[in-house]
Amino acid sequence: MQLIDIRNWIYTEFSPSTLSIGQPVIDQQILNCIRYWNTHSGYKITKMYQTPANMCDGMVTLDTELKNVVKVYPSVMEDALLQTSPMGTLLGFVTLDSLTTDLIMMTNAMEGYRIYLGQDFRWRYERSVDQDNVPGQLFLQKVPRGSSAVAVVGLKWIQPGENITDPFLLDWILKYSLALCKVKEGNILRHAQMISIQNVGTDMLKEGVDEIVELQTRLSRESQWALLAARK
Repeated sequence: MQLIDIRNWIYTEFSPSTLSIGQPVIDQQILNCIRYWNTHSGYKITKMYQTPANMCDGMVTLDTELKNVVKVYPSVMEDALLQTSPMGTLLGFVTLDSLTTDLIMMTNAMEGYRIYLGQDFRWRYERSVDQDNVPGQLFLQKVPRGSSAVAVVGLKWIQPGENITDPFLLDWILKYSLALCKVKEGNILRHAQMISIQNVGTDMLKEGVDEIVELQTRLSRESQWALLAARK
């Protein structure tokens, strides 16, 4: 769904009543809704980015739709000690001999040593000031040899004019935009009551405010996209 589709959906939800607020006001409420989502949430996506050949340290330009980076994985991980390690599989169980066990302990020790020396794979994300138009930069250090790409796990912006298809996101955007329009419409109708015109403005205003609070709470509770799963 794009902005025009959301606007038409709002008109349909209010029908057969005719809205007092005009189209520019409805469009502004939809943009306010998207702005709230972008500043308070974002759903997680994973994208692959190519790195220059034999790059050890360097920089990768990301897309403008990424507002933050959670994790970066190189396409190749160095495990040279285990590549020639003998091991067997019996009845679905992997059997390790004493040599393999020693190699695993040595690999763990070398990993800790690389971290101590600052030779482990590291990354840093620099967010753009003008995120809508200028992409952020991902700085990479000590990329494993042979790695031609990195998988970037990040949080996504809703871009201007974007076709929103994610079910949770679309449901929230529709309901929050409708609630904002109810507040605007309710305010106008409530002001008309001051000149002795009876209407449901006060009830609509209260209904919209209650829905806004409920949707904000729902977004805070259900949109922990960047949290990694952990066993308990």
